[in-house]
Amino acid sequence: MASRLRTPTRSSCRWKTATARRSSRSATASTTWSCRSAPPADSVPSMTAKPRPHRHNAHAVRASDVLSRLMQKKGWSRGGEYREVFAAWSEVVPRSIDQRTRAVSFRNGRLIVVVESAPLMQELQCFRQDEFLSLLNTRLVARGQQVTVRQLEFKRS
Repeated sequence: MASRLRTPTRSSCRWKTATARRSSRSATASTTWSCRSAPPADSVPSMTAKPRPHRHNAHAVRASDVLSRLMQKKGWSRGGEYREVFAAWSEVVPRSIDQRTRAVSFRNGRLIVVVESAPLMQELQCFRQDEFLSLLNTRLVARGQQVTVRQLEFKRS
């Protein structure tokens, strides 16, 4: 069964005739031009879709951007507080301990510090944890921060 479709084109040829033939194995399509030359490149429609204009969401903003701005305005973001706690840790501990430790995380009042050696970690956990915790909170209050460190946790690197 063959069907014919005649469509006008912008080329020098007046009409393009497309014939589709069906066979039992595959469908083939052949195009016949009424003149002897091939159509110009601009007359063949492209297969790429044109971008549709955004009507309703032209000025849309991502929800994550809105929430981050709101949290920064209200002071709920954790951006500055962990930097202040890390800086206070470096000021509070002696230089010999500061060179062998690194504050890595501060969440929900818990400061996690990575320690180089097991003996140093044991010393900090057993003997100096309460001392550094009170010095750290004193330093943060002196800086005018609203942050309180409730727990120090030491981990081996």
